[in-house]
Amino acid sequence: MTDKNIVMSPSNQDPFEVLGLDAKATTAEIRARYLELVRQHPPERDADRFAEIHDAYTAVGDPIRVWSSRLFAPELPHFSDVIDQFQFQPQRLPTDALLRCAQRLHQSSRGPAK
Repeated sequence: MTDKNIVMSPSNQDPFEVLGLDAKATTAEIRARYLELVRQHPPERDADRFAEIHDAYTAVGDPIRVWSSRLFAPELPHFSDVIDQFQFQPQRLPTDALLRCAQRLHQSSRGPAK
């Protein structure tokens, strides 16, 4: 297998976009669309477009490549950024609430009011 076969498509587009399909397309829909595009862009007339279509079809046909491209897509945020957003940060009580609690505690420690 050469390095060219590892690349999703020459333009690094999503293979589903190259084929003009939804990411939830079935295997039969993918194959039908591939054959339709190959008829429209045979290698003898449009070699570059044919190569792009063929690479996209190969990428979509390999479930490992599809899931790895979805999991490691460049537009996804970095893992540490996501963790930083959801880190536990305790809520701070307003200053006046803390002062009222301290005042009540102080009053209760002096005994009942006369």
